Amino acid sequence: MTTAFMNSKQCIPSTFHGKWKLPERNELMRRLGPEFQERMGTLYYNEHKPSKLELYYEPSFGSGSRTFCHYDVIWGKDANGYDFTLFNVNAVDLMHDNKDVDFSKMEFTVEYVLLGRHVESIHEPIFDICTVKFPYLKHWVFQDNRKVDIHGKSICCIVDLSKGAPFMKTEIEDGINISLLPYSEYIPGRYDTTITQNTYLHITCAKPIPTSRFMNLICEFSQFLSIALFSNQSPCKIELRISKEPRRWSFLLYEIEASTEPYPIPLIKYDTLTPKISSMLCAWHANFEQLSPICNYLIRSLPSNRFFDAPDFLIIAQALDGYYKRFVNNKDGKNIKQYQQQIRKLLQQFGGVHMLQECRIDADELTQSRHKYSHLIPDDDRKLTKAVAGDELYDLTQKCIVLLTCCILDNIGLTTEEINICFEDSAIRQIVDKLPLFDD
Repeated sequence: MTTAFMNSKQCIPSTFHGKWKLPERNELMRRLGPEFQERMGTLYYNEHKPSKLELYYEPSFGSGSRTFCHYDVIWGKDANGYDFTLFNVNAVDLMHDNKDVDFSKMEFTVEYVLLGRHVESIHEPIFDICTVKFPYLKHWVFQDNRKVDIHGKSICCIVDLSKGAPFMKTEIEDGINISLLPYSEYIPGRYDTTITQNTYLHITCAKPIPTSRFMNLICEFSQFLSIALFSNQSPCKIELRISKEPRRWSFLLYEIEASTEPYPIPLIKYDTLTPKISSMLCAWHANFEQLSPICNYLIRSLPSNRFFDAPDFLIIAQALDGYYKRFVNNKDGKNIKQYQQQIRKLLQQFGGVHMLQECRIDADELTQSRHKYSHLIPDDDRKLTKAVAGDELYDLTQKCIVLLTCCILDNIGLTTEEINICFEDSAIRQIVDKLPLFDD
C-alpha cells in the first residue's frame, strides 16, 4: 500500500467487500475446529458515523451458532487485497430496534478500523511513527512553501511538495517525541489546479508502542490545540508506520468529530511564544491526567450558537473548584475548602491579568449563584441576594471562562505578562468586549 491511497479523502471507498476471520474465544471450540471462523461480509465506513460490518451466513444449519456478540479484534481482507483489523466490534440488536430481522446476516458496529495490517490487539506495540492531520492546525502554526513571481500578466508559483523537515521537536517523555511537519499536496483537475499546504502532527518513538498509546497522545495534543486555538479541535486523519518499513503505511479509520473553525488570532500565539512552546507541551503532558477533565469542561463551554442554560454555568463554576483543589490548595500550607475564598485567592493570583480585571468578578455573586443552581434553591430565597439569572448568569459564565483560562495557561508555565500577550487580540478579547459596561 502506498501513501497515495490516502492523500485525498475522496480516495477512501465507503464500502469494503471481503472475507473476515472471527477468532474463537472458547477453548473447547478451538479444539473442535479451526482457531478462526471465516465469513464473507461488507464493511461500511462513514467518517461521520460509526463503521458497520455485515457478516453473511451460508444457507446451512447452525452456521451462525458460534458467532459472538462482541469481538475485541476481527481480521479481514477485501477484494483489492487490503488487510483490515477491526477493533471493539459489537453486535447490533436488530430486534430491539424494531427492524425486520434478516437471519442471513449479522450486523456489528466497529469503533476503529486499522487499514493496511493485521495486528493481534489495539494494545500490541507495533508502530513507532504516527502522522496526524487536524483541519485547523495550520491556523496555529504554518510554514509557507510558495514562491511567487509576477511578470506582467504572467504568474509563476513554485511550491516545494516535499514534506520538509519536522520542526518544534519536543521530547515529552523518554523516547517519545512530538513535532510539527509541513506538508504540501498537489491536486490536478480538468479546470483547476489546487495546491494545499498543511501542518501535521508528527509523533516518533524510540521503540514501537501500542496503537492505543498513540491514540492517547493524539488526544492530549487535540486538547492542547483546542486551548491554543480556543475552539474544539479533533484529528481528521491518522497514519501509522513502522520505521523499518518506510513505504508501508497503515491508516486508522474512525468516526471523526467535527472541529470548530477558530477565531483568526490564536490564544496561544506560536510566533510570539516559540521559545516556550516545548516547555508548555512538556508541562501539559506531565499534568494531563489531572488537567484533562478541567480543560474538557472549558472547551465544551466556549461560546457557540447553542442555547445557554444554568448547567452551562455550573460546568465552569465546578471546573474552577476542581482546578483549585487539584493544583492550588495546600501549596502554601493552607487548606481552603470554602468556594468563596478559593475564588478570591485565584482572583488575587491573577491580579495582573488586565482583561480579567475588566471582568470585575464578584466572588460573592459567583459563590451564591453556584450554590443556588447546584442545589436548585427557589428564586425567592432571601439568603441568596447576589445570585444572578438570565443574561447576568450568562455574563458571569463568560467571566469565569476568562478566569479558568488564566488558570490553565498558568498551569503550563506562562507568566502573567505572557497571559496578557495571549489574551490580547484573541477570542478572550471578544468575550470581554461583549460584557456590559460597569459604572465606576
